[in-house]
Amino acid sequence: MKIAKSKKLAGCLVNEATCRKKLGKEIADSLFKLMNRLRKIVDVRQLFELPGNFHRLRYLPIDNVYAVTLKHPFRCIMRLDTITSTITIEQVCDYHGRFEKLYRK
Repeated sequence: MKIAKSKKLAGCLVNEATCRKKLGKEIADSLFKLMNRLRKIVDVRQLFELPGNFHRLRYLPIDNVYAVTLKHPFRCIMRLDTITSTITIEQVCDYHGRFEKLYRK
């Protein structure tokens, strides 16, 4: 699968050092492990075999939005485009949707 970058996390997903500064070491390491696994995926069904409870967020009005746990309580929110086989990593937040404490300035 291809990984697209959102505007909010654009710098984080390219450089691991920048990601560690912004998100912290443990979360950045988990995020890069997840990205390496996502690149190896060939079939969409393999997404649900990922560790970290990969699941669809059904409470959102938008289709194809998924989440996976990085380091408890933080998770990665992503959007799946099945036509182009692309995953866009939208944000990293805690389980309650709060991410203002997570992103360092």
